[in-house]
Amino acid sequence: MKKSAFLFIIILVIPFTMLRAQDEISIFINESTVDANKIAQAYGTPLLKSLGTDFNNGWINSANPMNFGEFDIRLVTTASFAPQTDKTFDFHSLNLTHFQSSENELPTIFGSTTNAELTVLGTSDDGTELEVVGNYNIPTLEAGGFPFVMPQVDIGLFKGTELMIRGLPPMDMPTLNDDLRQMETTYWGVGFKHDIKQWMPGIKLLPFSWSIYGTMSNANFVLNGPFWEPADIEDAFDNNSLTNPNPENYNAQKMEFDTKGYSIGTVVSKKLPVVTFFGCLEYSASTTSLAMTGPYPYANTDNEIEHVFDVINLEQDNSQFGITGGVRFKLLILSISASATYAPNAYSSANIVIGLGNFR
Repeated sequence: MKKSAFLFIIILVIPFTMLRAQDEISIFINESTVDANKIAQAYGTPLLKSLGTDFNNGWINSANPMNFGEFDIRLVTTASFAPQTDKTFDFHSLNLTHFQSSENELPTIFGSTTNAELTVLGTSDDGTELEVVGNYNIPTLEAGGFPFVMPQVDIGLFKGTELMIRGLPPMDMPTLNDDLRQMETTYWGVGFKHDIKQWMPGIKLLPFSWSIYGTMSNANFVLNGPFWEPADIEDAFDNNSLTNPNPENYNAQKMEFDTKGYSIGTVVSKKLPVVTFFGCLEYSASTTSLAMTGPYPYANTDNEIEHVFDVINLEQDNSQFGITGGVRFKLLILSISASATYAPNAYSSANIVIGLGNFR
């Protein structure tokens, strides 16, 4: 059985471990898709915000644009961390129809793992009202944020302007689970940095660099299924008497992540023989979505396979102001940069950048 894939689906659909009876799963899937999306939105929103913020991070390590023909090839490692307010959510404020909880405040994906008593409400096929009460473990990452690694190339142009490019061509990447197919990835980003100090009489003679910059990026990741098939239901519940009167194409199951973002800001830096200190003031925004499409089977109380389609469709916007401070060390063609961004009541971040190239 594809346990890890199924548990990932369950975490997204409802942040509790797998329900302990087949009838409960049938009730939940058949009647509670709206509830599932509400819970998944509240539980998973911090992950979407963190990933969206990641792609806006780590672009800058100096205010001094490169000269024409100079270049720098970088590997940017970044991680954005959820504020304390995004580590829990108010369960009762979701106004769910089929779920009740003993706890009002439950953890998001970046919170602390905990148990909660959950009541599942539903109606069986014969019209009988059912109420199932159980204690459920709410799994979380407990990491506070999610890291990401991106390649970047900076090229000096003219008039104190620098072009910044990030990207991966459409490609298939191996996954950690042998039961799953390849992950299809597409990513691109572009930005410009421009020296504005050169246009300011008097100020341009002062011993520091000052530039403005803007970036935009787009990332898409598609993980192909199948994740959950009728055979997995039989394995999970030791039930080999299921019938499937209307089978679907389970290879059509997909998990798709998409994010679009941009940032604008200004950066000041001071270059010394080996080290450069820099600071930025930046506004960034992103829109991130997560969708699980295709047919997903479940067993009803008559031991027949039924299907629910496109079970999850989440979208989250995030915008914030941030203040960045960092340092870059340069030795010949090698550079190493470290920086941190503080975003009040939002997603602060940390960045490590390694670069190779012909640059100042």
